[in-house]
Amino acid sequence: MATDLPPLPKTFVGSAILQLVAGVVAINAGSLALIWGCTNGYIATGIWVGSVVFITSIIGILTAVYRERSWVISYLSLSLLGALLGLTLVAIELSALWTDLQCRDYPITCDTQCIRVHEFNIGSGAVEIFGAFGAVVLCLKNLWELAQGVPYSKLVKHTNI
Repeated sequence: MATDLPPLPKTFVGSAILQLVAGVVAINAGSLALIWGCTNGYIATGIWVGSVVFITSIIGILTAVYRERSWVISYLSLSLLGALLGLTLVAIELSALWTDLQCRDYPITCDTQCIRVHEFNIGSGAVEIFGAFGAVVLCLKNLWELAQGVPYSKLVKHTNI
C-alpha cells in the first residue's frame, strides 16, 4: 500500500479514540433511554448518532494505519457528519432534559435516571463535536501538507477532450 501522505501525528489516533469513547457512551445512554422510556427515548438519538460516531472512529484509526489520501478524505467527511450529528444529539437531549426537569419537586418525583441519561448523552455529544472538529483540522492539515509537496498537475487528473 502506498503511503502518499506525511506521517500522521499521534493526535490523529487520539481524536479517533476520543470519538470512539463518545460513540460508545452515546450508544449505551441511548439504549438506556429507549429501555427506560425516557423523554424522546423512542427517537433513539444516542444509538444512531453513537453508531455513526463509532464507525467514524474506526475509519480514523484505519486512516492512521494506512495513511492514504482516500482514508483521510473519508475520515474528514465522516467527522464533519459526526460534528453535525453531535450537535443534533445535544439539541434533542437538551430538550428532553428540560422537559424532565419541569417536575414540581425535583428530585423527589422526577425521573432521576432519565435525567442522568440525558446528561450523559449531552456530554457525549459535546465530546463528539470537539473530537470531530479536531479530526477535521488534522485531516485538512495533512491534506494541505500533501498538496504543498506535490505539483498541482499530479493532484488533478487531466483529460484530453
